Amino acid sequence: MSGDAALCPIGIVGELCISGPGLSRGYLNRPDLTASKFVPNPFSGIKGDLMYRTGDLARWMPDGNIEFIGRADHQVKIRGYRIELGEIESVLSQQGQIGSSCVVAHTDENASKRLVGYVVADGDLDRTQLQKSLKRHLPDYMVPTIWVELERMPLTANGKIDRGALPLPDQSSLSTRAYVGPRTGTEESLVAIWQELLGVDRIGVLDNFFELGGHSLLATRLVSMVRRQMDVDLAIRDVFVHPTISELGGHISEHSTAVLLPSIVPYDRSGMDRVPLSYSQERLWFIDQLQGSLEYHIPFVLRLEGALDRDVLEESLREIVSRHEVLRTVILSDEGVGHQQVLRSRDWALEYYDAVERSDVEGYLSLFLSRAFDLSKDYMLRVGLYRLGEAEHILAGAFHHIASDGWSNAILINEFVALYSSKKSGLPHGLPELGIQYSDYALWQREHISGPLLEEQLSYWEAHLKDVPPMVLPTDRPRGPQVDSSGGSLSFELPPDLSASIRGRCQEEGVTLFMFLLAAFKVLLYRYSGQSDICVGTSVANRTQQELEGLIGFFVNTLALRSDVSGNTAFRSLLSQVKRTTLDAYEHQHAPFEKVVDRTVKTRDMATSPLFQVAFALQHAADEAGLKMEGVSLEFKDITEHTSKFDITLTATELDTGIAMNIEYRTSLFDRSTMERMASHYRELLEGIVLDMDRSVGGIPMLTSQELTTLLEDFQGPEVAYDSQKTLVDLFEQQARSTPQNVALVYQEQTLTYRELDRRSNQLARHLKELGAGPEALVGICIERSLEMVIGILGILKSAGAYVPIDPDYPSQRIGYMLGDAQIELLLSSSGSIGSVPDMGHRTVLLDRDWETISQRSDRKLSSGPSQENLAYVIYTSGSTGQPKGVMIEHRNLTALLFSRSFYYGEMGSMLSIPPMVFDPSVAAFFGTLVAGASLIIPNDEAINDVSEMRNLLDKKEIDFLLC
Repeated sequence: MSGDAALCPIGIVGELCISGPGLSRGYLNRPDLTASKFVPNPFSGIKGDLMYRTGDLARWMPDGNIEFIGRADHQVKIRGYRIELGEIESVLSQQGQIGSSCVVAHTDENASKRLVGYVVADGDLDRTQLQKSLKRHLPDYMVPTIWVELERMPLTANGKIDRGALPLPDQSSLSTRAYVGPRTGTEESLVAIWQELLGVDRIGVLDNFFELGGHSLLATRLVSMVRRQMDVDLAIRDVFVHPTISELGGHISEHSTAVLLPSIVPYDRSGMDRVPLSYSQERLWFIDQLQGSLEYHIPFVLRLEGALDRDVLEESLREIVSRHEVLRTVILSDEGVGHQQVLRSRDWALEYYDAVERSDVEGYLSLFLSRAFDLSKDYMLRVGLYRLGEAEHILAGAFHHIASDGWSNAILINEFVALYSSKKSGLPHGLPELGIQYSDYALWQREHISGPLLEEQLSYWEAHLKDVPPMVLPTDRPRGPQVDSSGGSLSFELPPDLSASIRGRCQEEGVTLFMFLLAAFKVLLYRYSGQSDICVGTSVANRTQQELEGLIGFFVNTLALRSDVSGNTAFRSLLSQVKRTTLDAYEHQHAPFEKVVDRTVKTRDMATSPLFQVAFALQHAADEAGLKMEGVSLEFKDITEHTSKFDITLTATELDTGIAMNIEYRTSLFDRSTMERMASHYRELLEGIVLDMDRSVGGIPMLTSQELTTLLEDFQGPEVAYDSQKTLVDLFEQQARSTPQNVALVYQEQTLTYRELDRRSNQLARHLKELGAGPEALVGICIERSLEMVIGILGILKSAGAYVPIDPDYPSQRIGYMLGDAQIELLLSSSGSIGSVPDMGHRTVLLDRDWETISQRSDRKLSSGPSQENLAYVIYTSGSTGQPKGVMIEHRNLTALLFSRSFYYGEMGSMLSIPPMVFDPSVAAFFGTLVAGASLIIPNDEAINDVSEMRNLLDKKEIDFLLC
């Protein structure tokens, strides 16, 4: 059979069956599959595994390989989503304005695959309305972005749509809006800039920048290009407020007299004794001098496969070092002031490691990438080549951040590929000559980012960041006296449907993906810390001058984005606030972060980073499609980070298949398991947000289903059967009869058994009864921690009265208010506490002084006690929102609480209870312990207020449970 063999469908039906000649090799090359089904090879002599899916079409090739042709059905894969085109066509057929339709996946000249909708419309087609209607029935990734109107569908001989005869879409199909050409010189200039920046040939003045693929980074480049080519100052905010060329052109016409920062031009350095550092370099140099700067290494690792020419590789890298002076610039000190000195490029050398075992590679890379730079001697780019085999190498490199940033990484790789390919092929490399060097930027910055401009920028940050509090997250270990930059990282990916929903929400709200994910991250931080004043750091490329776009160097700046995140704020409102804050920050990004810190931070804490301790970043995935060299293929290799600049840094990466996330964290503070929980909580928050943007940030679901099960079921304890007609008094007396000799109370060296506690409380109950206590009568108790405190509470309950706890440490005015509000006529106290109580005409029983009289009463239980419907106690609130308010609890409520799955203590030996009796948790501690027949240990004030005293108490007593 020839290479033009008939198509053979491949399917999974028990085993793989293909008709054709004898096989020598068999491999179905499916470049569109990233998660194919791998099946053990059923054929002898076939190398590797066979990848296939039901419905694949393939044919035999003359060399025995199987070539994938397409699909028997109309299923396609775009940006990681597997899409059934027939499903889209079914929804289209239900639209009133569509006569007939067909959807295909079209690959454009940039190798990007996009959905194209071909329609025959009944009348004029409203593309915008059509897309809105489709989005109500389909996820965003299934809605075509390109529409082609036809007078009639091309048909095959049997009357079916002839997909092969459908015309290719032209550039006019890229927009859902009617095309309107430029009408003024300003609009023509903007159209040309947009076409160059977005890679779209035909753009109308009504097209939306963000709908055509724009984002915040491209908006920054747009501003730079407008400044350079049109001599007009533009803010990034303007692109968001005026996203069409028509709107932006009108805005420019009204503000064309704005003052521009001058372009960066080469400086004559021949007569300069010292070339200064840039502001950012100066800050990083100080950090390196103080504590080292391992966390400021920028690593990259590439896997190279093919016939690599090591000499050409080294020559190409050396030429890059020659092109970019900053990579061969060291920093010298003169009386504590750093300045630049440029080294010769010819002395730069590649480090080569021959015949490296695969098992040793990770160790080699770790040592190489973490080796410290000496900023006064070393080149700022270090590269090592590891040979694993004849046709396989690992290329590892590390910049020092003082000479580079994330943008620079891409420049280095692209120039390396171009130079290597050029030297191997003999063709021009096509790289532009560099008009300026990083030292020119440093001199320009010192000259122009100063004076009134710098003062205006710093004034904004001073007002915005005034008194910003530190972020205090719950950590697994206490923070040390100095920053520990040891770090770990955790990666995860959002589900494709969630990623698509987030992108859809961004379009609806007119925000970038960065703004949306940052707002959600701030909700997470609010929920973890309980703080409403949240400040998060982020980085901006800061290449606002177009001449900087192709230059390697340290241009990135840091912004501190502060938000008010209150629990009752709707997420939509928070998102709007984050958008405003972000755009304001972009307008003031010229202020170097180090200057902002100097202006706003009055005292420095060596244990934390200034202004913010948590950072967020959004980056776009590296374009690996262009990484092709003469005879060598390149592939990025994942790197395990071992340092962390901040407590936590969340980085989102926008992929074609969705959104990837990475959490970098300080291992001195957090365990990996904590970060795993944080990652799952962030995803749950995002799921809840896209479902309801108007839900309050405090009410958005955050717990996973497993955590909810644990919280609501596993932590609840067993179901406990109890007699709902019995009161606490009945249950205590039942326990006293069962375990009369068990120790019920412990206070310092004093103890009471259950029998003794039962008898004394009976005596007090009879005494109170004679003084007027009874059902629904409120009896105050204001007494210090002691055995008498618990005897007093039980005595009141046994008399059928309800106790009202009052802390003797309360101010006299508050105690008086509570006595008057509850209309207390009878009060229990002690000689040590009665001095705090104002005389309001009530009768008083001092349990220490009057006990001789009380002890004359019978110790037998009263014939009548409280019922389930009677009040058990009234506890007053703190009064933080006004006057304290009394909360009334009946006996049936108290009994239900004690036997609920949350509070039932079951079998236990002892409970140390720290909360005072006026604090609600004391109820569960006091009564839950006594109903369970355990020992209630009451600490004195000294133990509560002194750590060493509390440690002595814990060592001395055998304590099973501690309630704080």
